Amino acid sequence: MIIALIIFAAHLNVKVGPTTVVSSKEEIIPKPSYEHVLTSVHLSLDSLELEDRSVWTIAPPDAYIVPSWQRGDKVILTPHYSWFSIYKFDYSLSNIDRGNYIRVNFASHPCDYQKTARWIINHDPHSNRVFLSDGSSWQIHPDDAPLFKNWTVNDFLIYGKNDWIFGTYPFLLINGRLGHCVRAIEF
Repeated sequence: MIIALIIFAAHLNVKVGPTTVVSSKEEIIPKPSYEHVLTSVHLSLDSLELEDRSVWTIAPPDAYIVPSWQRGDKVILTPHYSWFSIYKFDYSLSNIDRGNYIRVNFASHPCDYQKTARWIINHDPHSNRVFLSDGSSWQIHPDDAPLFKNWTVNDFLIYGKNDWIFGTYPFLLINGRLGHCVRAIEF
């Protein structure tokens, strides 16, 4: 089967690699990624926006880091683990290009559904599976099933990275309506 796909891709003059999939419509569809692109930072350094038009509140002690960040920088959302902080920020936003990170909280999602946004088109709470507008399908970690049961069609989702060292579910799906995340693996 893999050989047939490679031959098919070669026939179409398409490169098949770990980040692309050849669809039946003879087009290349990028695989989901937890990498995001910074599109803007608010002048007061209290919030920023990503390519999917999600807005994130910046932890005040981290505001001094943000002026070095540039539009177009690649960033990754991960859970923020902190026991000794007066600030409650759920996520870390790591800047791959600059080599630093800030603590953030989800603030808002776009009101319109555009190409770079992702939302639920179908979900099955009994099998812990969700299907998104970008064509991806996800299996939710069994321990996160109670959170997943409250999700609905058209909920806006943001990809993040599950950086737990023993994690077998490498992605986080962050629900914009409910403000929480679940661990997931693409299937």
